[in-house]
Amino acid sequence: MASSPPENPPPPATTGAVFLSYAREDTDAVRRIADALRAFGVEVWFDQNELRGGDMWDAKIKKQIRECTLFVPVVSGQTQRRTEGYFRREWKLAVERTHDMATGVAFIVPVVIDETREADAAVPEEFMRYQWTRLAQGVPSPQFVEQIKRLVAAPRKATGVGRMAAAPVSAVPAGRGLPPWAWAAAVVALGGAAAFLALCPAAKDSRPPVADTPPPSEVRQLTAQAWALWEKQDDATRDDWALADQLCQRAIALDQSDADVWAVQSQVSLAFVIFGFDTSPARYDAARSQAERAVRLAPDSNEAQFALANYYRRQATTRDEGVRMLRQLIEKMPTDKRVLRTLASALRGQGRYEESIPYSDRANALPGGDPVAMFGKEEALRLLNRDVEGENVIDQVLAVHPTPAGYLKKLRYVLNVHGDLDQARALIEKLPAPFLLEEAGAFAASQVWLWRREPAKVIAVLDAIPKDYIEKGYFYTGPKSYLTGLARQIAGNEEAARTDFRAALQLVEQRLTAQPNNAELLAWKANLLARPGDRPGSEQAFRAFQQLNGGGISAAVAGIMALLGRQDEVVDLIVNSNLPRSPTLLYSPEWDALRGNPRFEAWLKQSESKK
Repeated sequence: MASSPPENPPPPATTGAVFLSYAREDTDAVRRIADALRAFGVEVWFDQNELRGGDMWDAKIKKQIRECTLFVPVVSGQTQRRTEGYFRREWKLAVERTHDMATGVAFIVPVVIDETREADAAVPEEFMRYQWTRLAQGVPSPQFVEQIKRLVAAPRKATGVGRMAAAPVSAVPAGRGLPPWAWAAAVVALGGAAAFLALCPAAKDSRPPVADTPPPSEVRQLTAQAWALWEKQDDATRDDWALADQLCQRAIALDQSDADVWAVQSQVSLAFVIFGFDTSPARYDAARSQAERAVRLAPDSNEAQFALANYYRRQATTRDEGVRMLRQLIEKMPTDKRVLRTLASALRGQGRYEESIPYSDRANALPGGDPVAMFGKEEALRLLNRDVEGENVIDQVLAVHPTPAGYLKKLRYVLNVHGDLDQARALIEKLPAPFLLEEAGAFAASQVWLWRREPAKVIAVLDAIPKDYIEKGYFYTGPKSYLTGLARQIAGNEEAARTDFRAALQLVEQRLTAQPNNAELLAWKANLLARPGDRPGSEQAFRAFQQLNGGGISAAVAGIMALLGRQDEVVDLIVNSNLPRSPTLLYSPEWDALRGNPRFEAWLKQSESKK
């Protein structure tokens, strides 16, 4: 005989966590809400596994709903259309828990992410006891994030009978409380622009009014939107950076005395240089002058100091000072992901790879994680020749944050380490169309198609990008027409290939005029002169390159030697140096000069047997 439950069972032990319940079709929108809350230190239970159900799963969900502090059902057209779904079971479990609560305790916080009308919503009747919030497409407003934080932190007090406000609001003066940049975590770029959405009033007259909260000033909104775009980092497109620049200029036009606006403008200007969208001296100078102006306006501003430190760490003469400033900022802002990951990057720039890793880990350990910091950690591990660990880091990031930048970093291992052309193609096909219009995405795709010997795809993806000299390729800096020349060569169109190689040579020589002792450009010249058969000119450029390069042996050196007809020497270098059987040697058309060489082919077979 089963024992009867105690007359007064203890209340569930709450955790301070927010449980997000949603239809799987709304995953992207709900992820935006989760990321914003986590960025501000709120623990969020947000499961992204579509394979829901089963006894273990049910037990886990029941436990979380019993213990969470807030239950957030996400209502949408998707939930309206689905008359059955696991989320409906979660909703019923949450309602059951309210039966043990005093009237007025705020527990359920319904959120609508589209135009679904509250009066028509297919939800449990108990949801109507709570105030609803509208966040179009899951874009969280600063007010919403602040309300959830207060409600999680506040004592759970019962109120009088009546409809409960999901999160009581007290006025927060614009520019106070959290720093202006911090709202960027609660802003999502939507259709090219970030939008701040205020909480909408209830549809029913019976809803109690919510206290007015002064919205952030227009300058603060513009600044936060620019920071939101800046935070995209490697995933930001040329249009993203152009929009961030415009937002900063609009903010400056409204208030030229705001130091924080000049600080974010400096960070955006520097990003143009770092990510290769504008490497002109004028853009670099702008980043410096904007940071200096921010410091003059507010010498004690952390944002101003951060902007100047970020600029300093990029210059050889001020790099040490930049690192010192970043360390000081971390003492003031130990939980600022931006500063932690920037210090890690500065240390990598000094060759202090091991020392950089703990700062990347610290940034990632903060709520919401930090994929940008983890990308930096992967770079440090790779530079330390710890490729296995580096690839594991990328896999961990992609499991939680599948983004174009992550796919490209994974591609580096899939293509150049494993030589898995099928998986490489699958990764390229995951890239969104706008990203293939950027240099990094276009080059990555062109390399995959080159190695797969699909020249038409190479030419199509490269013709779509406007720049003729690629500077933001993850694996490549050089003329676009060199790559299209290789593709035309694969296709058997030698004359068109020579035309492309001549165009590439012209671009290289233009740069050599300004930088006559640039070893990389001299290697390009030697390569491109050898392809149409100008052996004397190629030999001369090759000698100049080796003088600057110290006579070392590298893939570039071996490739030029092969083009100059010195295949036997190259094979000797490969065999005698006991090189691994690199996928580059197997698939890249740049090594086609060695294809058919009996010793080279024998070495490939022998190295295959050693795998």
